[in-house]
Amino acid sequence: ESFEAEKGLVSVGRVPNIENTGMREIGLELSDQGYIVDQDTQTNIDHIYGVGDITSDIALVNVGELEGRHAIEKMYGNPLKKLGYENISTIMFLNPEVAGVGMNEQQAMQKGINFHCAKFDFCCIPRAIAMRKTQGFFKILVTDDEEMKVLGMRALGEHASSAIQAVALLISMDKGIGELAELIHPHPSIIEGIQECIRILYDKSIYKPSIFHDYLEFKHYRNGSYQ
Repeated sequence: ESFEAEKGLVSVGRVPNIENTGMREIGLELSDQGYIVDQDTQTNIDHIYGVGDITSDIALVNVGELEGRHAIEKMYGNPLKKLGYENISTIMFLNPEVAGVGMNEQQAMQKGINFHCAKFDFCCIPRAIAMRKTQGFFKILVTDDEEMKVLGMRALGEHASSAIQAVALLISMDKGIGELAELIHPHPSIIEGIQECIRILYDKSIYKPSIFHDYLEFKHYRNGSYQ
């Protein structure tokens, strides 16, 4: 398939720009990619801290601000806890929007984590139908146990960047998905799709994957394979 366009964007990632900064010369320990070795803003030199692009591969403005605040807390006292990056959402402001937080299926597999996965299509969300914006989906991963703690979420579609924040909060609080299952969501709204996605995980949705197989999906991964 070929596609003609006037311009193209090639995004192959980026690394910290540490050229001519003298960081290595003063004895700062950095990885081959230029990141500080410690992931809690502390370098190997006691009085030097690092924040922003030099700390990890999450090169986002809001992450840099979070790290800056955390580093200052470490300088003047003890922070409440170490930094956590699990609940940091990433968003691509495309048309439609793309958003993600936490682990995806491949990452969970690599870590040897058993999980349930549900996917709910925008075609089944009343607000999306009314807006004529039915291209998209919500996908949620939870642990394979009674708590069903949130491992991650991926979203594509209208308002994906806003809808994902509720799930990011659950990851931050280390809570189970049930906290959102019983919450009364506004109608009509895009986030009703998240609620139905959760109900699929609990097998309580009026939408059944066996019937709406083109729009819904439920998978169970355990011990190296999908069940």
